[in-house]
Amino acid sequence: MRKMTFMAALAAAILLSACGSKQTENVPTQSAAPAETQAAGPLADAVQESKPEVSEQKTEVSVSLPEEYEQKFFEGVVSGYEGNLLTVDGSASMTFDIDGIEEDAENPLVRGCYVEVIYADAPEKDVYPAETVTVLNDNEQLAEQEERDPVIFGKLQYMDINEISLVDDAGRNLEFDGAIARKVSFGDIKPGEEVRITYAGSIVKDDEGGDDAGVFAGTPFALKVVTMDALKSEDAEVNYIEGVVSSIEGTSMTLSTAINDLECSAADASVFSGVEEEQKIRAYYSGALTDIVVNITKIEQL
Repeated sequence: MRKMTFMAALAAAILLSACGSKQTENVPTQSAAPAETQAAGPLADAVQESKPEVSEQKTEVSVSLPEEYEQKFFEGVVSGYEGNLLTVDGSASMTFDIDGIEEDAENPLVRGCYVEVIYADAPEKDVYPAETVTVLNDNEQLAEQEERDPVIFGKLQYMDINEISLVDDAGRNLEFDGAIARKVSFGDIKPGEEVRITYAGSIVKDDEGGDDAGVFAGTPFALKVVTMDALKSEDAEVNYIEGVVSSIEGTSMTLSTAINDLECSAADASVFSGVEEEQKIRAYYSGALTDIVVNITKIEQL
């Protein structure tokens, strides 16, 4: 009897032990995911660096044109171009799947140009299938209409005090003179980083190999190189150029800069108050630097 009681107790202990081990196997499985996000050192850096990849998942959205649909039309400025997705800001902001459309090599599709999109009103995840995208005004034509310096977006390839190179959304390798370029960023600007370059001159060449930029003929001059996180900063929004005053009289001034002598004017002579010849200044302007006469709005003496 004692032997049977002992055997029963032993069996119960074994069974209890087996159940206990099964529970402890489940614990690491439940806590494994949070442990990775709390990791320190190189692993933590890897987790942080992988966060931007989330935005690339949007390019996996694919929306095809239905067999039958009514054509819809939308116009606006291209504000985003990633993979097969094009975002256009007009009367609203719309995103289109442009996979399979024919692009015009002479009028490349880039951020900052003005386009017309023909599409089907059959969205998936707020993405509409596009039939065609036509560039109505390139980035320089739009800048001329809006009376400002043109801008171009892309990945920075190289930058020093003399030269800047950029690959834009259309895959063009663009070269800029960096003699007067100023950097606008919250940190160092590195090759491969997405930037917006404001420039004077033209990246569009005519059939003879020249361009239509007047005194800024030849390689365009970069005025500002701005990282994407600094686009809304005050320094990114203001326009100015530094130089030495060659002559000044009333509301007119000639400013000698590192790239050219610029004819300038102000709405009122008080803008030039205290400014003298041979003085180095920072001249804030509105409009475009390539205007025949640059409109000066404020002067800072350096």
